[in-house]
Amino acid sequence: MSHNNKLHRVLSTSVLRIPRSRYSFWQRHADDLIVTPFAQILASLRSVRNNYISLTNVQAPRESSVLCILFVIYGPADFQFSDSSVLCILFVIYGHAGLQFSDSSVLGILFVIYGTAGLQFSDSSVLCILFVIYGPADFQFSDSSVLGVLFVIYGHAGLQFSDSSVLGVLFVIYGHAGFQFSDSSVLCILFVIYGHADFQFSDSSVLCILFVIYGPAGLQFSDSSVLCILFVIYGPAGLQFSDSSVLCILFVIYGPAGLQFSDSSVLYILFVIYGHAGLQFSDSSVLCILFVMFGPAGLQFSDSSVLCILFVIYGPAGLQFSDSSVLGVLFVIYGPADFQFSDSSVLCVLFVIYGSAGLQFSDSSVLCILFVIYGPAGLQFSDSSVLCILFVIYGPAGLQFSDSSVLYILFVIYGHAGLQFSDSSVLCILFVMFGPAGLQFSDSSVLCILFVIYGPAGLQFSDSSVLGVLFVIYGPADFQFSDSSFIYGSAGLQFSDSSVLCILFVIYGHAGLQFSDSSVLGVLFVIYGSAGLQFSDSSVLGVLFVIYGPAGLQFSDSSVLCILFVIYGHAGLQFSDSSVLCILFVIYGPAGMQFSDSSVLCVLFVIYGPADFQFSDSSVLGILFVIYGHAGLQFSDSSVLCILFVIYGPADLQFSDSSFSDSSDSSVLCILFVIYGHAGLQFSDSSVLCILFVIYGSADLQFSDSSVLCILFVIYGHAGLQFSDSSVLGVLFVIYGHAGLQFSDSSVLGVLFVIYGHAGLQFSDSSVLCILFVIYGPADLQFSDSSVLCILFVIYGPAGLQFLDSSVLCILFVIYGPAGLQFSDSSVLGVLFVIYGHAGLQFSDSSVLGVLFVIYGHAGLLFFSDSSVLGVLFVIYGPAGLQFSDSSVLCVLFVIYGPAGLQFSDSSVLCILFVIYGHAGLQFSDSSVLCILFVIYGHAGLQFSDSSVLCILFVMFGPAGLQFSDSSVLCILFVIYGPAGLQFSDSSVLGVLFVIYGPADFQFSDSSVLCILFVIYGHAGLQFSDSSVLCILFVIYGHAGLQFSDS
Repeated sequence: MSHNNKLHRVLSTSVLRIPRSRYSFWQRHADDLIVTPFAQILASLRSVRNNYISLTNVQAPRESSVLCILFVIYGPADFQFSDSSVLCILFVIYGHAGLQFSDSSVLGILFVIYGTAGLQFSDSSVLCILFVIYGPADFQFSDSSVLGVLFVIYGHAGLQFSDSSVLGVLFVIYGHAGFQFSDSSVLCILFVIYGHADFQFSDSSVLCILFVIYGPAGLQFSDSSVLCILFVIYGPAGLQFSDSSVLCILFVIYGPAGLQFSDSSVLYILFVIYGHAGLQFSDSSVLCILFVMFGPAGLQFSDSSVLCILFVIYGPAGLQFSDSSVLGVLFVIYGPADFQFSDSSVLCVLFVIYGSAGLQFSDSSVLCILFVIYGPAGLQFSDSSVLCILFVIYGPAGLQFSDSSVLYILFVIYGHAGLQFSDSSVLCILFVMFGPAGLQFSDSSVLCILFVIYGPAGLQFSDSSVLGVLFVIYGPADFQFSDSSFIYGSAGLQFSDSSVLCILFVIYGHAGLQFSDSSVLGVLFVIYGSAGLQFSDSSVLGVLFVIYGPAGLQFSDSSVLCILFVIYGHAGLQFSDSSVLCILFVIYGPAGMQFSDSSVLCVLFVIYGPADFQFSDSSVLGILFVIYGHAGLQFSDSSVLCILFVIYGPADLQFSDSSFSDSSDSSVLCILFVIYGHAGLQFSDSSVLCILFVIYGSADLQFSDSSVLCILFVIYGHAGLQFSDSSVLGVLFVIYGHAGLQFSDSSVLGVLFVIYGHAGLQFSDSSVLCILFVIYGPADLQFSDSSVLCILFVIYGPAGLQFLDSSVLCILFVIYGPAGLQFSDSSVLGVLFVIYGHAGLQFSDSSVLGVLFVIYGHAGLLFFSDSSVLGVLFVIYGPAGLQFSDSSVLCVLFVIYGPAGLQFSDSSVLCILFVIYGHAGLQFSDSSVLCILFVIYGHAGLQFSDSSVLCILFVMFGPAGLQFSDSSVLCILFVIYGPAGLQFSDSSVLGVLFVIYGPADFQFSDSSVLCILFVIYGHAGLQFSDSSVLCILFVIYGHAGLQFSDS
């Protein structure tokens, strides 16, 4: 009860001041009315406080703390205040309404001055100053609003901006005209330049620059369009590309030349890689893929080449070949016989794998397989070498044979035992004939010849014996000469053992030493002297030169004319080297010279002699004359009757070639007779077909003799002349009239329409269904017959007509039936579906990965997305292409610049910068707006951070804007005041003060409450410490508040 005693004393002392007349009342009732109840209240509060502290471990306010009173009055709610909190006063004055302020809140002052109206500001709000200056009118601003400054400058007109709006600056500069921009809009600059016209751009649009450069013409691009750069470079010419078109890059690189490609064309890659050379392909051409894979080597395939599908037809049988070899399929199907086809060249694969090193093979070379299997080791074989087979069978062991070596037979027969012979050794023949018994001869021994001629009887001569040669020349009669015969003397010692020169030396002495050992020229030199040295050693002309002298030098070495020249002399020089007439000239002499080289009459002349001179060179009568003799001469040279005569004999002579004196040389009836036989005789001789010339005169000379147009001309007159001479439409026009004109002149449908009527229209115009015509109706040989649809039509009937003519699906349909119809017509997946079944369906229909999956298997699925262009890159560059994302434009950069393009992120606009500026563009971050700055200012733009607002400052002020931090409010100050604003820290409230008062506020620290005091009281406010409670007192009471101590 000590507290009761203290209270009793206090109250008692206080009661002493009560008038005495009432003292007795207070004395009697003080304990009951005041002391006891108040003591009970304090005890209850203290109990609550102690219980709360014990439960929550919250530190209790100090005993002397003002908060203890607050705590006593308001309870635990006041624990949030620090002991020196200004809010305690606010809380005392305003109660719980004061709890929203932080301890150092300037709003305490606002709340003291304005009451609850000040509660809308956050603690660090600059608006407190506005509120101090303008009062409640500032309630619409958020706490960190820069608009305080605007409101200070413009008043209520600044209220339309959002809190963080940069437009404050715009409004400062342009007034109400800035209201149309979004808060973070870069377009403020555009608006400054162009005004209201910029409303259509999105906030982050790069098009603002386009609009700055081109005006409203830039509005047609979508916001993220890369074409903005194209439009900047080329102007309206760039508008033909779709927004996602990769061709924009082509257009950037090649200019308008890139416009011939459709937007989805694969050819843009070809054009990037090969330039104009890629333009020879049609847009849907399969060759574009071949050209991408194999380069120019792929150009040897015809556009309708079925070879790409061969592997589909024959399946795993092609697995013995290297993975990328197309020839594997050919070899499996046709065997080595197909190496002669240029159309199916494997070299395209070699070129892909080995580069230009693969170009040394001829198109039909078997070595392509060797090169695929063994690499460059296979290059030592000549193109026609059979050793390639040895190399395939025995491996590198076969490399010791020269290309023309006969030893490959030995090696095949005897294996490694055959390797002891030198490549040019004659012993290979001996070894073949006699077996190991032939090995006793040295490789250059003449005895090999003796052994061949005389058998073991030749072995009596020693290997170095000169008599071997004599024995060869003279036979056994030479045995009378001893080996050291006086005939040869010691001079014979300088010759090699088997040397023919020993004879030369015997005859000519040392003059014979200049010839090589096996040289034929030895003879020439013997006969002509040094004049014979101009011939190569194996030259046939050596013989000519021997016979004719220098006159024989005009012939090529292998020329057949050498024989003519030998027989006829200079008269033989008029024939070409491969001329058949050389034989005629041989037989008939100069009389054979009237025939052309390919003339059939050469045969006639051979048979009949000069009697055949009446025939022209290409006359078919040559044959008639051969068959019928002079009886065939009644026909004119170009007469069709000659054929009739050949077919029917003299029976056809009833048709005279000049049945009508004015008719052309070949009677139409002869054609009728040829086609219909005697049935054609029902036409009168005055048939319309025969008297065209009679009716129209020379006007009919424009028709060929067998022209169908003669009928058209008869029926329609000159109107029929619109058809070409061989036009099938002539028949159509005759039958259907003008209705037939819907077909093109060379249309196969003409025949279909004639035969089947409208039912024939289901075929595409370029259909190669000639085989179908052969099977189901009259066929015309002018149609190509490579159509696979003939098989479909045979198997499925009209159901097969739903495929396009060049469709790969025809094979799928043959194999899988209607299940194959889920693929699009040009789908590579046909091949995948054939090989992998339904597993191939994971690719999109136009996927290049079909080819990759065929070549690399599942390994191709790890890297590329379904529509990836990287398939081509992977084919060209291998794994180096894997670093690009699937839709990356960088694939083009990589093609153009190589690995240097790898530093760009996938969606980087810098790829275009790199194209324009080269390596200089590499310093920008990927999404940097600075790419535009760099385009405008060059290297000067590199000092900004990527998202920096300073890019705008730099645009407006140049390098002077570089001193601000990226998020600095000072950018606004700098805009308004210039370099004078640089003395403030970045988050300084003094920026605002400086705006209002100028340089006078430099003495305050950045977060100082004194800035407000200084604003209100001037220099008198400087005597307070920054956290002093007296600042509040001074604010409330002025100098009167200075009599109180800080606590």
